[in-house]
Amino acid sequence: MALIDRTAYPRLPSSVAERDLVEVFTPAAEEAQWAWTQVIEPQARLVLLVMLKCYQRLGYFPQLGQVPPAVTEHVHARAMELAGERIDSHGRPSERMLRRCREPVRQRTRAVWDPDRVRSVAETAMREALQGKDNPADVINVALEALTGQGCELPAYSMLDRLAGRLRTRGADQVSLKGAMGWSAAC
Repeated sequence: MALIDRTAYPRLPSSVAERDLVEVFTPAAEEAQWAWTQVIEPQARLVLLVMLKCYQRLGYFPQLGQVPPAVTEHVHARAMELAGERIDSHGRPSERMLRRCREPVRQRTRAVWDPDRVRSVAETAMREALQGKDNPADVINVALEALTGQGCELPAYSMLDRLAGRLRTRGADQVSLKGAMGWSAAC
């Protein structure tokens, strides 16, 4: 099992520097206009903007509870400034609202979310990486690079970790099988 800290898997910090809030999480006027055309409910617009900014930064949708309050508050303040109105952002968004907000973000960012394709890209990259690497973190990093390069939405870290573990185990089984059959490393 690879520790997430040893990989390039993107995560949100618990506290975000003011500079990052401004540079990374400030919605542009055009993004706010887009959000207003996608959903009717004001709270859903704010959720959509938070999801857009987080996806642009991470390459996946974090659970809203994992988004630092400073990010949510910053996005909300900018959205209200652009809208010229006060928008109530209190209350917890429903799962239905969250699911509905993902597809417009995927379309806007041209993200590929096809679980079979994502798994295939990750597995192919990991198999190739295992030819010269043994450290699970290195293998996961290769998969992350391949997924990002193909515009794929990143899967949960746990999925990448399990896949890397299974492929490493199979590789070890294949090596021991070769040894049992009398094959030498020189073959």
